Amino acid sequence: MKLRHLLFLVMALLFVSTLAGLAVLRYGKRWGPSSVVETVHTPEPAGPSDGMGAMEAQIPTALPHLVTATVTPTPSPTWTPSPPPSPTPTATRTLTPSPTPKPAVRLANAYLAKRNGDYREARSQFGAVVQASGKGEEAAEALYEAGVCAYLDGDYQTVRSVLAQFATDYPIDHRVPAAHFYLAEAYSSTGDYAFAVEHYRAYLSQQDTLADLVYTRIGNSLTSVADYEGAVGAYQRALEKAPDLGQQYDLQEKIALTYSAWGHYQDAIDWLQGIADRSENAYRLARIWYLQGEVYRLAGQEQQALTAFAQAVNGDPQSGYAHAALVALVDAGVQVNEYQRGLVNYYAGSYDAAVAALYRYMAATPGYNSDAHYYVALSYLNSGSFDLAVRECERALSAFPNTIPHWGDLWLTKARALSKLGHIDDAVRAFAEFASAQPEHPQAPQAQWEAGQLLEQADRFAQAADVYTALADEHTDANQAPAARFRAGICRYRGSDISGAKEAWRVLIASYPNYPESDRARYWLGKVLWSQGQVAEARDLLQLLAADHPRDYYGLRAAHMLASNGKTFLWPRPPAQLEMASDELAEEKQAEVWLRSWAAAAQGVALGEVSAELAGNAQFRRAVELLALGLRSQAQDELDSLRKAASQDPVQLYRLAILGRNLGLYALSVRAASDLISLAPETSVLDMPRLVQRLAFPIYFDDLVTTEATAYKLDPLLVFALIRQESVFDDQVSSWAGAVGLTQIMPSTGDWIASMVPYPDFRQDLLKRAYVNVKFGAWFLDRILQQTNGDVMTALAGYNGGPANGSKWMNAAQGDPDLFVEVITREEPQRYVREIYRQYDVYARLYAHP
Repeated sequence: MKLRHLLFLVMALLFVSTLAGLAVLRYGKRWGPSSVVETVHTPEPAGPSDGMGAMEAQIPTALPHLVTATVTPTPSPTWTPSPPPSPTPTATRTLTPSPTPKPAVRLANAYLAKRNGDYREARSQFGAVVQASGKGEEAAEALYEAGVCAYLDGDYQTVRSVLAQFATDYPIDHRVPAAHFYLAEAYSSTGDYAFAVEHYRAYLSQQDTLADLVYTRIGNSLTSVADYEGAVGAYQRALEKAPDLGQQYDLQEKIALTYSAWGHYQDAIDWLQGIADRSENAYRLARIWYLQGEVYRLAGQEQQALTAFAQAVNGDPQSGYAHAALVALVDAGVQVNEYQRGLVNYYAGSYDAAVAALYRYMAATPGYNSDAHYYVALSYLNSGSFDLAVRECERALSAFPNTIPHWGDLWLTKARALSKLGHIDDAVRAFAEFASAQPEHPQAPQAQWEAGQLLEQADRFAQAADVYTALADEHTDANQAPAARFRAGICRYRGSDISGAKEAWRVLIASYPNYPESDRARYWLGKVLWSQGQVAEARDLLQLLAADHPRDYYGLRAAHMLASNGKTFLWPRPPAQLEMASDELAEEKQAEVWLRSWAAAAQGVALGEVSAELAGNAQFRRAVELLALGLRSQAQDELDSLRKAASQDPVQLYRLAILGRNLGLYALSVRAASDLISLAPETSVLDMPRLVQRLAFPIYFDDLVTTEATAYKLDPLLVFALIRQESVFDDQVSSWAGAVGLTQIMPSTGDWIASMVPYPDFRQDLLKRAYVNVKFGAWFLDRILQQTNGDVMTALAGYNGGPANGSKWMNAAQGDPDLFVEVITREEPQRYVREIYRQYDVYARLYAHP
């Protein structure tokens, strides 16, 4: 199947008119319509496994018995689009009305607004097309999209009227199945579950690629109205279609819980036992045993319930369900093994209860397990009782030989607790005592490393350098040895021992020539030599580093130092003019010629074709239909799984990069392009075709970025590099910490920014709308730049690690940007600054006006 033909099919399913191609002319690139009806995505989504699947990891206190809801049909009103606002004449002159935009232009504007999350503007533009286009294809497209945008905007009443009107007016339109799905979702969102089920079934009557997903939703809706028999049947239909083992277990659990709510307790227990008999996932098993206990209780079988709870407690102690089961047993007066009880409480964060249980265990058990001391000490450490943590470690270390499993952990915990108390010398002595007494212990290098870090953070640079050097001398094969050599050099440098710094870096380069730390040492050695007037040797070091690693941070810093004739380079100067437009057809031809020149799989193949294998792939077909329903995150997960499977297939990666770009799955596209780059023969991405560069370093959402960058006088390329690092241009992504959207704004930070901008009627969910998120991110970056007097590196460290930390690290570096990167004490912001520096350089070279 031709790639362009496949894209036509996909775009048809995505309800994109060919007339929307005018957006290409206006905005200089392709973009597919996108929606925000999706779940949080992770940077590298996991593939099918015996995991927890999509089941919510919430611990129920008891199984819910849902009350039957009474559903009263609500007639859907006829939708009448609001007219676009009319121009208001001024008092000083009479305006000549502007020509009314053509429907194709309005469609392009509407799709752009939709992609940016400005759903009200999109609805207005789509509504204007409906008014102007009669009953033709443009009107059908606009009417449908107006309904979708109403759904994305949370206006479910309008969804009902608009999409019902669409299905009535255009009964054979290819978008009708998806209209039924959106109607079902809208009815479900307002608790009208009977109507939701009706529309889910209407969807399935015409499209069954996602039968597992839709039958699951039907089951959920029927459960909500206490139609348990119907819900069980729907879940079983979903189970028959579920492609993933984790999803199958989730559905079996849903069936079990529905039987329980129905009062069919033995059926519920049998289904749960079926999962327990087959699953090997410790977390899932703890959940299943806990749920079995709850069902047994509902059935009045208390002894069986307590047995099931005991299984949960005696399984994986790290599971929250183990703790819920423990509470059930304790409340029932059941005697529980105190050691296991202590572990379960520790992992649940109930530190006082953990300490009490473990002390009872040690008092009552001759020859008790010495690990009990370790978990008591950790409980004290994690709860802030640092002095008690030290005492517990000393008690165990004096009572047990050095052969016990947690001997090294106890020493490290003692030293860490001492450092938390502010007793730096005592902490360093504890680390050193352990390392010298047990030099062959696998944790001895870690003890020396942490001692060095404590001394370095206390500005005791000579002592820190000595500890780092001892680590590297005594443990040459340890993972920490190369980094210790480098840190020894940095500490000598900061302590004005320049000759000692150079010696440390020379030893590192000779001992570990192929390690990343050696590249750092080469740069620093070149920097110091140049400052001392040894320019020839410095140039040789820096030129070799720049040639070997042209796109890595230290290779770039070397090139920039050479270009500035040895002066400290702060940040690349923004290009005077940017060139963001491109001739995509010409660039695609150039990229295909390049790919055929080195990829064997590209020989004799039309690169514009999708292979029969891919076109027939079940994940690919699911992704296409998920996109048609606006479920972008799930679609991206499916295609990302294909990307991982094609990690060594340059042709497939190229096709996925193009496909992801055209469908608005930008993170997929960037990752596929980056994987392709890693396989290419060139050392630098800048030596590859322009299309490949643009796929890996794109400028998506350029209308928003350029507008906000202009408003705050920011370099737009810096904002693009920041977005690429923060979210890979996925406007729906949320981090593990809760940061949201393209520029990764924390919800609480969003509240504060909204009060400062100001932004009336702000809601935290608006952070997933690109036009709000980019505005807030630009404002926040500008504010930090103002606080740092325009120092980009400090501002970036502050953006990631907190503005106060950024300023603290720069003060410690005394204004030296190279030293600033090295004194950042947290790995994430340090990596963040280096990565954005590297990415910015590519952006500047790629988009600078020739």
